[in-house]
Amino acid sequence: MSDRRHSRMNVDVLKLAERGANDDFAKLAFKLVGDLSGWTVLHEDVLVITWINRRTTAGGILLPEKSADEDRWQGTLGLVAKLGANAFKIGQWGLPYAGPVPKVGEYVTFHPSSITETSINGISCKYIPASLIKAIIPDPARIY
Repeated sequence: MSDRRHSRMNVDVLKLAERGANDDFAKLAFKLVGDLSGWTVLHEDVLVITWINRRTTAGGILLPEKSADEDRWQGTLGLVAKLGANAFKIGQWGLPYAGPVPKVGEYVTFHPSSITETSINGISCKYIPASLIKAIIPDPARIY
């Protein structure tokens, strides 16, 4: 039985890719994902909303829809939505973690292995072990 509804997650990357030049990604992403106050992320995972670049470039060129899909599958940038209770508690070699901790609403880069995608209200989000988060960045446009 090959029912596509069960073989692929319901994600619409264009909701974020087709935002206007003046639309703030974070505000739009949190609006589309909705209220997460009842969510509890477990263990050391961090829930991030997958960064999807705009389809229209600064010069006005409309990129193909596939470019937004590539951000979903190959991207290594996201917006922190929730932290697990043990995220950033244990560092290398089992020692207590002693570095900066990203806050909800900050952008992070991450290593793409060992992540799990989920769809929240049709928006691509990822559960990422805290140890795979590599940097907190102020401006995602500097990455893309």
